[in-house]
Amino acid sequence: MAADHDEFPEPEENKATVIVRDTKAADQARRAQAKEAQARYKAIVERERQAAQAAERQRVQQAKLELAKMRIQQSATEKARAHIAVAGPLYLLILVTLFLALMMTGAVNQDQISVASVLITTIITMIGSNLRSVLSEGEPENGNGHDKPKKSKPKVEPTAPEGD
Repeated sequence: MAADHDEFPEPEENKATVIVRDTKAADQARRAQAKEAQARYKAIVERERQAAQAAERQRVQQAKLELAKMRIQQSATEKARAHIAVAGPLYLLILVTLFLALMMTGAVNQDQISVASVLITTIITMIGSNLRSVLSEGEPENGNGHDKPKKSKPKVEPTAPEGD
């Protein structure tokens, strides 16, 4: 019977087990996992960036739409008031600067300076008062251009005589 067991060696229970690791393959696997994780992270960041850009574009479009609605709903009177309020001081500045430049260069004759100054004063006064009235007045609430609406006369209805 001893001959039957000679083929198999006796197990050695106290022998140290040596494990051979393939570190190169493990390093490659870790690198591949790291690259994959980095690619996923970059994809998430790109997706978030695109979503943020889309939201920003939508916000800008919404603001442009609101401005367009405001411009469409603005009446001609309101547009004129806004133009005078913005451009009126610029017109005054240009007018006075040109007048002074013409006087300094001698383009206006000495005997016509008084006439030119009266004309420029009249124009400046007119533009200034127009600018002041535009800025101080609001949109008239009634159609007659005054603060108070027109008062209509009360109608008196005729009554039939009772004695007949």
